[in-house]
Amino acid sequence: MLTVFGYSVFLILLYFVALLFILFNTFFNYRRKNKRQALAVDFPMVSVLVAVRDEEDNITRCLQALSELSYPKDKIEILVGNDASTDNTVKLVDGFIKNKKQFSFYDIKIKLGKAKGKANVLAHLAQIATSEFLFITDADIAVPKDWIQNMLPHFENNIAIVSGSTYVEGTNLFSKLQSLDWMFFGGILNSFANAGISCTGVGNNMCVRKSAYTSLGGYENIDFSITEDFKLFDELRKAGHGWKNILNAPTLNVSKPVETFSQLMKQRRRWITGAMELPWIWKIVFIVFGFFTPSLIAVLIFAPKIGLFLWFIKLFLEGIFLAMVAGRMQRIENLGSYLWFQLYSFIIPVFYMYYFLKREPNEWKGRVYA
Repeated sequence: MLTVFGYSVFLILLYFVALLFILFNTFFNYRRKNKRQALAVDFPMVSVLVAVRDEEDNITRCLQALSELSYPKDKIEILVGNDASTDNTVKLVDGFIKNKKQFSFYDIKIKLGKAKGKANVLAHLAQIATSEFLFITDADIAVPKDWIQNMLPHFENNIAIVSGSTYVEGTNLFSKLQSLDWMFFGGILNSFANAGISCTGVGNNMCVRKSAYTSLGGYENIDFSITEDFKLFDELRKAGHGWKNILNAPTLNVSKPVETFSQLMKQRRRWITGAMELPWIWKIVFIVFGFFTPSLIAVLIFAPKIGLFLWFIKLFLEGIFLAMVAGRMQRIENLGSYLWFQLYSFIIPVFYMYYFLKREPNEWKGRVYA
């Protein structure tokens, strides 16, 4: 019993060490790594790539936001690729882009090399794109109007890929919990990036130099991963290209939440599968974070007062962290659900572990990936 208690306290203390490291880099290194650059005044040609599959509930919102980008219309091409949609997505896209010269729509039917699904659509669109800068977002995203001008200045020195952050917007408690969850992970990702520790790109909010992308042979030449954004980021990093993860309001994309718990688990299981390819330091972080809940339960059983005290420390430190992240995103409206988020974050790792250990194939957008 003492051994279980001791190991549990040790894992909790490791969690607090990791959290203090995250807080330090969020507070002290943030301005140096995330300072707002002056808006781009030179306007190079840019391409926006959007892969769509059965997005009739989302695509109009996405296209509307892209059509309202403040970037010069003659300097931007927006390429939308259809991935065998079975709903009204194609009809909605065709209707929206009519008479909008900056938009083009492609029905993707040929598989390129190793690419599958979304990666295959992006591979096709990247070949079609005529610019050096490939902006990538998703159909459930609304981009800010100055997105392009605020991302471009971060391509300094040898930077080949820049990722912004994403905020989940919604009105019910389930969507607010997802919002805080995304903010928490986005803040951790940015904190480690501030310390020079790489992780991944954010597939619904990133831009990559086409010259660096093509030097890899494109998605068609990269081993397939269900988390294609991580795979591209990792291959660019391994090839010696620079990267940057930024967290600020001007580059913040807004996503719709998933609607059901089942969809959430499928999404997170896909992410966890992709996380198996992460560097060892991230695997340690996920293990420490994942075992906080069972460790705290063990401490609460053997020493309730100590367990409650440790939980209060977590509540305090994570509250400071989320408040800083929300402030920098300029989206503080969901902080009122923070106590509910604490309950959510206490319970949800158990479901993550259950769904992951089931070892079933990943299902996403009606497709099954082994």
